[in-house]
Amino acid sequence: MVFASINGIPGVGFAEVSSDDFSGEHRGKIRLSAANAHRLRRLIEERAALVYYGPVWAEHRWQLRSFQLDAADIETLREDSFIVKFAVGIDD
Repeated sequence: MVFASINGIPGVGFAEVSSDDFSGEHRGKIRLSAANAHRLRRLIEERAALVYYGPVWAEHRWQLRSFQLDAADIETLREDSFIVKFAVGIDD
């Protein structure tokens, strides 16, 4: 399992850099429990700044990174499990 978080809300998942290394785009998925998905959904509704922290597959290796998300989408997998999908362009 690979652990990551959004605003300190833990889940299982990771991000990766777009195959076009020049775009600076990160995309990924994190699987959350129902309680954690509810916490994150509340932050999204409040338009809070969202920050991803965790592993990123980039430059042919794993790196630990933190970056701000432009948006996140929560999808229901099962009654007790949710997936958060995100794609973000990073300005260096």
